[in-house]
Amino acid sequence: MALGQSAGAEATIVSGSVRGKAISILGHTNLLVGQDVRTAAYLRMVRHGMAGELHVDVEEVALEDVGEAWERQGESPGTKLVIVP
Repeated sequence: MALGQSAGAEATIVSGSVRGKAISILGHTNLLVGQDVRTAAYLRMVRHGMAGELHVDVEEVALEDVGEAWERQGESPGTKLVIVP
């Protein structure tokens, strides 16, 4: 599960979903990773992309359907919605 300020400052966890389970809650931020490490990782990703080794599911959505696309994106549709004229 990912939590973030843009989703709200607080999150409620139902006790039944964690009770009796060996879980950990860990914080993460990219800001703790040095710029040199982030740059190297980004350049590596770009090289993979240029080599055709990355795949992103994309669905084109007409501009007039942008409202529907906005709602769908909030529900994590499992694909990147791209608005086209």
